[in-house]
Amino acid sequence: MQLSKKAGNISPSITLAITAKANELKSQGVDVVSFEAGEPDLNNMIKEFENRRNFMIYKLEKLSEISIIKPSGAFYIMVNISAYLNTTFKEQIINNSVDFAKVLLEEEKVAVIPGDGFGLDDYIRLSYATSMDVIENGIDRISTFLSKIK
Repeated sequence: MQLSKKAGNISPSITLAITAKANELKSQGVDVVSFEAGEPDLNNMIKEFENRRNFMIYKLEKLSEISIIKPSGAFYIMVNISAYLNTTFKEQIINNSVDFAKVLLEEEKVAVIPGDGFGLDDYIRLSYATSMDVIENGIDRISTFLSKIK
């Protein structure tokens, strides 16, 4: 199946744009690879991201006093940290997701995205677009941090 046929499932205007760009690149002597040529790799990538997502969910569900919003298609998991807000850690007040993210980074060297930018100030966002080792290490550090707060 060629790129334009696969893209046809997306939208006619996007299909036209992709086909036009592919044809333009071909006319310039650039090799254009279709989805078909990369389909086994694409399927492997999809399976790997599913494994990472499921592993992260498994690890997070073991942590006390948090809950998650399971992703339906992105590379992110939203983690409810409300049980850890309005607390103090080493004289730093944790009132919101920005405070939480800042103290977590300083204490455990784990970078997370505060949920306030998504209208969810009692959540943080974690990405599983990384290796399993990084996911495991990061969640273990988050667990250590949470045990120090309460």
